[in-house]
Amino acid sequence: MADAKGVHLYHQVSPAVYALGDRDWVEIVLRNLLSNAVKYSFKDGNVEIFAQVQGDKVRIGVKDEGVGMDAYTLEAVGERYRGLSTTGTAREKGTGLGLMLCQTYLGNLNTQLEIVSEVHQGSTFSFVLPQADPTAMPAPMPQAPDAAILNPPDPDYQPLGSLD
Repeated sequence: MADAKGVHLYHQVSPAVYALGDRDWVEIVLRNLLSNAVKYSFKDGNVEIFAQVQGDKVRIGVKDEGVGMDAYTLEAVGERYRGLSTTGTAREKGTGLGLMLCQTYLGNLNTQLEIVSEVHQGSTFSFVLPQADPTAMPAPMPQAPDAAILNPPDPDYQPLGSLD
């Protein structure tokens, strides 16, 4: 989508930044924020993904140079259950459901979505997670050989059959 719109993607993330949180949820949130940033960016615009260490925390987010939001739209985005239908710069549809999902996931991670936006200047969507100490993290699980059966089937196992 970014290539089709001529939007340039950048990142400002040090390889030594580690944060505590559910990896899948953080990826879903970032994917949604990145998709929105591209959707509301102008042709040849810039979108940046960033992770900045701030004391014992890490601020993670997406910044764009797109259409931005006025006060009414910012208020609507902040209201968790108020859908907001908007159109991207190439007439892409937006319902606000993705941002509501982001807010739910971030709430489950004990953080919240922070938004800074100015009309025709762009928006920054970010959240803060505790910084992790990589030396205190558990070692990854070893990879099993492709042909290994880690849990052989129980000889007494009987399938339940069809649920039709």
